[in-house]
Amino acid sequence: MIVYCDTSFLVSLLYEGDANHKAARNLAGRFDGQECVLCQTHQLELPASVRAATHRTESPIPGHVARIIINRFDRAWNGRTFARRVIETQTTEIEQSRRVNLRLLARVTT
Repeated sequence: MIVYCDTSFLVSLLYEGDANHKAARNLAGRFDGQECVLCQTHQLELPASVRAATHRTESPIPGHVARIIINRFDRAWNGRTFARRVIETQTTEIEQSRRVNLRLLARVTT
């Protein structure tokens, strides 16, 4: 089985303070790490959604927490926590968008 993780699941899994962290860990524990798949889209979506969550009027994510989530995601991406699947796309455009997202997050959280 292949499981594509959505952004809210990843945020819950990567941050212990999230209300759904325990449920996300329990669900992730039911699958082998190689069944949970990340792709380049996650590299764009996760930082963008975390950055947006720092601006929520109700229960915003604090800047330092946003950095923790993104750093943990980067370690998961570069490590062996999840399997990675490459989708055909313009890699340079994705990397450029990712850099812009990270620069905006740095501006918001400092």
